[in-house]
Amino acid sequence: SNVLPEWFEFYIGLEAEASEIKTYESETVPGLLQTREYARAMYLLTAGDSDLDRKIAVRMERQAILRREPSTALSAVLNEAVLLRPVGGAHVMREQLEHLAQIAELPNVTIQVLPFSAGGHPAMTTPYVILGYADALDESFVYLDNLTNGQALEEPAHVAGYTMVHETLCGMALNPDDSVARIREASRDIQ
Repeated sequence: SNVLPEWFEFYIGLEAEASEIKTYESETVPGLLQTREYARAMYLLTAGDSDLDRKIAVRMERQAILRREPSTALSAVLNEAVLLRPVGGAHVMREQLEHLAQIAELPNVTIQVLPFSAGGHPAMTTPYVILGYADALDESFVYLDNLTNGQALEEPAHVAGYTMVHETLCGMALNPDDSVARIREASRDIQ
C-alpha cells in the first residue's frame, strides 16, 4: 500500500476480482501483458525510480489473474503504435513483443492490433479498461486513468458505451491470428 497511489490500489482490487477484462491501449503495452524489463522502462519514464523494484513486483503479481483457475478472460486491442514505439531499447522491445505473441496463445487471452490503416476510430481520445464479473450482483466498471488519478465509472450507460466502442475496435482490428503475425513482424523489424 505504500508503493502505489491509493486510487490505483482501488483499481487493483477491482481487477483481481474480475472474470473478464476488455482494454484498449493507444501508446503502451497494458500492465497485465508487460515483461519485467518493459515495466521497468515504463516506470522510469512515468514515475521515476522510487520503489522501482516493488512497483515492478506488484505489476508482475497482477498478471497471475491470467493464469489462475478460473482465469480472467482478457480482450486487449492495441494501437499499432504500441508495437512500433521502442520503449527501453531494442532488446527490451523485442522481448516484449515476443512475450505478447506467446501470451496470446493462452485460451483466455485475445490480443488484436488496430492497424494505422484502420483510420479514425471511436477510442482515439482515451485508453480504457472494462471490468466484468462472474457474479451477476457485481456491477461492471469502466476504468480510466492518467498520471495522477484514476476513475471508475459504474453507471450502466458508461459501461454499455465503452463496451460498444470495444466491439467496434475489435471489428476494425486485425483478427487474433493476423495480430500475432503483425506482432512477430514488428519484433523482427526492430533495429
